Amino acid sequence: MHPVSMLMIVLGILTAGVMSCFFISIDNMPPMPPRSIIIAVKYKGISSDEIRESVTIPLENSVASLRGLKNIESVSRNGLSLLRINLHWGVNVSDALLQSREIIDSVYPRLPSRCEKPVVLRDYGRVETMSLVVIPGDDLASARQIVDSDLRERFQRIPGIGEVRLYGGTKRRVEIHIQDGFAEARGIDLFSIAEMLGNANLEYPAGSVKDGKDELMVKTAALFPDLNAMQSCPLFISHKENSVAIRLSDIGNVSFGESDRESFYLYEGKSCIRLGIVKTLEESPLRVSNRVQREISRMNSQYGNTIIIKVEHDSSEIIKKTLKDLIVAAFFSVLVVLGVIFYVYRSLPRALLLSFIIPVSLILSVSVLYIFGKTINVISLTGLAIGIGMVVDAGTVVMESIIIYRKKRGLLNTETIESAVYAVSRSNTGSAITTCIVFLPVFLMNGLIPSLFSDIAISVIASVIISCLLSVTALPSLICILIKQFNHDVHEDVLLVKLTSWYKNNLIRTLANGSKSMVITIICILIGCIAWSIIPFELFPKLSAQTAEFSITFPAETSLEEIEQYGKDMYVHLNRLHWIRFVSLRCGIEVDNYSMLADPKGIKNKLIVVYGWDRPQNLDEARWKKEILSCFDSTRCSITYAPEKNCLDLPDDIFFFPVVIQADSPQKSLASATKILYNTPSGVIIPFVGTEQFVFKPNRYFCSQYGIEVSRLAGIVHAGLEGVETAPFYEKGIQIPVFVFLEKNQPVRTQDISRMKILVNGTSVPVLSAGSIDRELTENILYRYNRKDARILEGFNPETVRIPSDIQLIDIKKVETEEISHEIIIMLLGVILLLYFVLAAQFESFIVPIFLLFALPAAFSGAMVLLLVFGKTVNVMSGIALVLLFGTAVNNSILLYESISSKKQINSNSIIIACTERFRTILVTATTTIGALLPFSFDPYSKYAQSSLAIAVIGGMVLSTLLVLFIVPKIFFKFYLFERIKNYE
Repeated sequence: MHPVSMLMIVLGILTAGVMSCFFISIDNMPPMPPRSIIIAVKYKGISSDEIRESVTIPLENSVASLRGLKNIESVSRNGLSLLRINLHWGVNVSDALLQSREIIDSVYPRLPSRCEKPVVLRDYGRVETMSLVVIPGDDLASARQIVDSDLRERFQRIPGIGEVRLYGGTKRRVEIHIQDGFAEARGIDLFSIAEMLGNANLEYPAGSVKDGKDELMVKTAALFPDLNAMQSCPLFISHKENSVAIRLSDIGNVSFGESDRESFYLYEGKSCIRLGIVKTLEESPLRVSNRVQREISRMNSQYGNTIIIKVEHDSSEIIKKTLKDLIVAAFFSVLVVLGVIFYVYRSLPRALLLSFIIPVSLILSVSVLYIFGKTINVISLTGLAIGIGMVVDAGTVVMESIIIYRKKRGLLNTETIESAVYAVSRSNTGSAITTCIVFLPVFLMNGLIPSLFSDIAISVIASVIISCLLSVTALPSLICILIKQFNHDVHEDVLLVKLTSWYKNNLIRTLANGSKSMVITIICILIGCIAWSIIPFELFPKLSAQTAEFSITFPAETSLEEIEQYGKDMYVHLNRLHWIRFVSLRCGIEVDNYSMLADPKGIKNKLIVVYGWDRPQNLDEARWKKEILSCFDSTRCSITYAPEKNCLDLPDDIFFFPVVIQADSPQKSLASATKILYNTPSGVIIPFVGTEQFVFKPNRYFCSQYGIEVSRLAGIVHAGLEGVETAPFYEKGIQIPVFVFLEKNQPVRTQDISRMKILVNGTSVPVLSAGSIDRELTENILYRYNRKDARILEGFNPETVRIPSDIQLIDIKKVETEEISHEIIIMLLGVILLLYFVLAAQFESFIVPIFLLFALPAAFSGAMVLLLVFGKTVNVMSGIALVLLFGTAVNNSILLYESISSKKQINSNSIIIACTERFRTILVTATTTIGALLPFSFDPYSKYAQSSLAIAVIGGMVLSTLLVLFIVPKIFFKFYLFERIKNYE
């Protein structure tokens, strides 16, 4: 009645929607809540097996009572125990962190006395958002010092960054080498020298004094300004009855040195430093990338040519490309829908009026996402893309109803438009409800599905509801304003006339003899079930990217320097391959990289090669692997190809599913794993890092003779090997560690250890006089899963091997897949029940909803068959496609039922007339939905996750539309015939 007022209201709401588009965040995937916690405990000088017994097992038993615990993984290394606690979906990780720290506080007094207090941290996963390269100007050690003292801390302070991981570089330290003969002659040991240096190199608060009203602080400043001052430091030595003061330079020399490297990183064949930026799981990688880029610009300006910071990898670039491709695909979807509408109506005003619903619905849907705190990401964009084809459905039904009423009454006016809109309001409302209600289980479930797919649910629901409201408000208002454009006949397309005639003739045959149609329907459903059983199931579709990696494992005794030289030689060979764009190599693990150390596959003798490539189409997997294999010597090491780096920004536990062997001890787990892999040469046991270690067994008579305790002797032997750390040296505000060594005690080979000397009470004695040294074979890494000793089997398929009954094998992929598949099945059953309840309430019948739901098996079969044809898998994306199909496939049945039931007399002729009237409407709505998804279904290189969803929806829509058009009228005809006979009797 008030078209202009209604149009102004819509334009006002649209303006607010446009404004929200400028504020909504952009992301790759929906933010995923963190689900893991890492507990790290340092216990220096203790072997992995002792760490397992004294630290790891007590900690596991303590945290087993943690609320929301799903499983526990632990790794025991030499001097370090790490627990990775995985939580169930929906558990608040902040509460779990708080409870974990309370548990640690209670268990810490029961741990060994020299054990450091456990550290509890969030686990941000292994996937890095960005990787930066710090290229040193001249000195690698100086560059590492800048990174440690400044750059790393500045990156860590950037909002949204959870962790900054470091690889490569050498650490500077001050080395004080004490001459063996001088130290022995003066009767002092390394501990005494370190203690005296520490007492002479300090800065200590001395209190405060008052100066009138002011209070001034007083401190003792006695730090060494340079190495010369340290070397000239006097040492007060008491030996027997004499006490003398000597300079440090009299018994040794002071110089800068380098600590033993823990890792290295090669970029373009040059030794550099790598910083891995790991964002918090809730933060957008685009925002993190922008903040990091700004900070890099400031750092490069500050340090000039001393260091140069470059971006090696930035996931935001992949995200931008993915979103750009999705937007382009969505643009083509709009063009396809516009083309279909114009082709059907043969009138530009009618096509434009119907098409205006698309941008208005999409803009308002984005504002709804913003209101609910969601982001523009791959999942929400997929929902909006699906909405492109669905939002015109309600408008098409209204437009067709207005055209039909205009033909009946001869002239279009306001009353005719109101009658036409009212006539289809029930079916439009029912279609909108059925489409939206199917997503209700997504919000009620607790797991991966609601975390990942609530965005697509909100975007589809918003699009459908908004388009339904626009079809009964804005669209009729615009038609009233432009009513002259609708009061003349438009020539119908010949093809549509022929299709309508073909449908009418075949529908007559179907109603006359529908047995063949029923047989065809049953066959289609059976084929769909067979396809379901054939198609492999995976949790999430694997997508390829232009970055891949492989790892080369060297023998445990190989030094880091040897691996680095090997990596430099390999870079030269790889750089010659024309299809490789860049190569970076890294090896080793830094002591503070707890996320990598908590991974049992994280070993220090593994060289990881990351390369970017532009793979030619004629380069198959066997060929590029052969070319890579030709670049290194396989007799010295083994190579493992990792999957192509995924462009998704999801927690890594979605993609990594190990096969685990459990046993009561590390030895039994190793024996079981070896037994299973006996006939599987490609399988690898992880962890299996067997190395020799030297065991020093103190001579208790020697300890008694020199009047020292065994623990003191153990410390002296450790000091002889590793030196004694004293108070740090400060250079320009940068802290540099200081170590005191015995000059001749720097063993570089294993045989030198037996010739080492130690200082005991000022006397230099051979280490073999203080005890014996034996060799033992041990494992550096021990792994446990759910409080049992375990091994991971890599490159092994448990379905191809018969597992003995006495071996405990856990296929985590199978467990997780079954869990997710059960969630999907429960969700689909809930969808069907909700649809039945809504339809029964809408049509006040228990029988009619069953007939309307007849479209669901056809939709399921069509989706499965097309997935099988295109080589896709059944995954959570195709599961969401089924949910969407179940909501949309019923809509066509509702349209036919509403049209049939509106007839005064229901017989075969009236059913044919009613279905023929709705044929064009159903054809247009199905074609627009399918056409909108066609650009998303083309994915020959497996780059986009939504391709399986699009293919499933297209297959389901095609088959369900065909069967609904022919089978549902036949069912309704039989139903009304039965009701008529029953009433007559």
